[in-house]
Amino acid sequence: MKLFYLHNKNNFPVACVASDLKPDGSILVAVSTYNPIDPFDKRVARDVAIGRLASGRHFFCINASNNVKARILELIAGSEYIPNRTKVAARLWLKQATEKAKAA
Repeated sequence: MKLFYLHNKNNFPVACVASDLKPDGSILVAVSTYNPIDPFDKRVARDVAIGRLASGRHFFCINASNNVKARILELIAGSEYIPNRTKVAARLWLKQATEKAKAA
């Protein structure tokens, strides 16, 4: 299982993304999004994302390939079921990755 956190433009964490590789080569992906009413707690966000994977309430199932993280973020950014603040953070990560690749 792999975890990563998405941050907004102010570098504040807004979501936790958990992914798990299955024996058939598919990858299940679950997301927990920060509620702005509550203080962000990475442990709670992680536990919610992992719990969603364990209970089968994952958001995506993709095939393993190159650059899995970018593929996951593209799906998050385009999903109608993910909260907007998480989609914006995913787009920001993708934009920054593209800019770094162009600079290299």
